[in-house]
Amino acid sequence: MSVLGTFPSNPNDIRTVLQNENVTTSGAQNQLSIAYGVNFSDKFYIGGGLGLNFLSFQSKRVYQESNFRFDLAPNFHPLDNMRLEENLKTTGSGISASLGMIYRPMDQVQIGFSYNTPTFYQLTDNYSANMTTKWNSFDYYGNGSAYLTDQSDKTQEITTPYALQTPSRINLGLSFFMEGKGFLSGDIELSNYAGATYSTGDGTVDFTSDNATIKSAYRNVINFRVGGEYKILTNYRVRAGYSYLADPYRSTQNTDRSTNRFSGGFGYRTKDFSVDLALIFSEAKSLYTPYTLNYNSPLVNISNTNTMALVTVGFTL
Repeated sequence: MSVLGTFPSNPNDIRTVLQNENVTTSGAQNQLSIAYGVNFSDKFYIGGGLGLNFLSFQSKRVYQESNFRFDLAPNFHPLDNMRLEENLKTTGSGISASLGMIYRPMDQVQIGFSYNTPTFYQLTDNYSANMTTKWNSFDYYGNGSAYLTDQSDKTQEITTPYALQTPSRINLGLSFFMEGKGFLSGDIELSNYAGATYSTGDGTVDFTSDNATIKSAYRNVINFRVGGEYKILTNYRVRAGYSYLADPYRSTQNTDRSTNRFSGGFGYRTKDFSVDLALIFSEAKSLYTPYTLNYNSPLVNISNTNTMALVTVGFTL
């Protein structure tokens, strides 16, 4: 139940309403990669790649309001419920490139550097919405000229083509190998979230304000990952890892939206066969606003935890 506030002419009349929203999303992002690398005396390696990216995304949002109540008039029921449905479908493709280098000053140490360019997408949004309301013969004008019952309306499908440039990434890593027993590795990554931009080639849509909002709302962040693997006995391995993805928003709103991910695994490997089990646990917080008002917009705090188990089996023929 949400408190709508008081009626301006009568501060004692508190109004409440039951609000509910269901959001369903689905989609996929695939990449076809073409890469080439060069080895210089097993000391220095350099390589590059070109990625062709394909993206699809669908979202359905259903927002509803019901159980309207007026404290000073509990028997007054002008409206049973309101339902707003919004549908969005995004499809498109993009291109990106990457460059990487590895240097081995000694057999036990490996230093890596990589740069991932922004992905340059050409996307198309298809959006539609419909709203229905169920009124109890409400006298809309108060003079008996129009009584509302069931009302509905919908938009035409709106198609918007545009271009999206995603942030670039720079990565620096270090690995240490323990003479056939295992390894330890770590890397740090710089992502410039504020560098994302929208544009259109034909000028049909002006994204100036959107791009300004991105630069003011997002910031550059540093993420890091550490992990290791150790061989026990001859054919068995254990591994563990941790990664931290920093909060990309400038304004925290008293909520840390960074992501922490922990992983552990166990594996068995022979010359012709391998099996690995991994357990991954992640936790993060986020904020969500179902709609925006001039002031006191509703804000939902969401805590996400996810546990995933992976089993990988390999054969050598």
